[in-house]
Amino acid sequence: MRLFFILLLIPIILMSCSKQKKETALENCADSYFLDHRKRLYSIETHYKNDPTYISTKNLIDNMKKSSDSLTDEIQQLYRKYKKEYPSPSDKSWEIKRPEMTDPKYFQKNSNMVDFKLYDEAKAKYEKNVEIAKKKYNEELWKWERKQKNIVYEKEKERNDLDKRIKETQYELPRIIYSLVDKKFILLTLKDKSNISLYIDIYTGCESSYNETPSAFLLEWNK
Repeated sequence: MRLFFILLLIPIILMSCSKQKKETALENCADSYFLDHRKRLYSIETHYKNDPTYISTKNLIDNMKKSSDSLTDEIQQLYRKYKKEYPSPSDKSWEIKRPEMTDPKYFQKNSNMVDFKLYDEAKAKYEKNVEIAKKKYNEELWKWERKQKNIVYEKEKERNDLDKRIKETQYELPRIIYSLVDKKFILLTLKDKSNISLYIDIYTGCESSYNETPSAFLLEWNK
């Protein structure tokens, strides 16, 4: 009789162990994918806004933004001052009067006929002067812009470096939240985890993988 009960218990124990292995593997699978999922950021309430590290990082970003805005104001003031003291070449008139065929001076004497030779000479001179004026204008504009750029260069470089630091520091905010979420998550029981909709979705996916290849799944996740 005793042997009969032992033989009866063996399948039950084996089934229980098998079930435990499956549940452990499923939880390991779901935990791993959850902790690597970008959407977990706000999946658990962490009160991150009260976290000292988050607060100090946020304050640092806000202060840097104020400094960047201040530098922008300084740069704009330097631009306005420069333009006032040194008007842009584009504000000057480079207009050259174009010869008109209807101008009386191009008509032959005592005639209504146009002196085309005289007109063509005037037109050629006009086109040459236009090219000279354009070249001079471009040279002066380049010098003007170059000088303007040199005046604001240091301030712009300082602001650009600061904006780069702001962007890099902003990446720290979600990292802090992720860290808080992960620290809280690893302390949860499976029952607590089941209240997280994202975790349930991932767990369901792990179950599908288990049903497709149970042995391979257990080999990978039952650690």
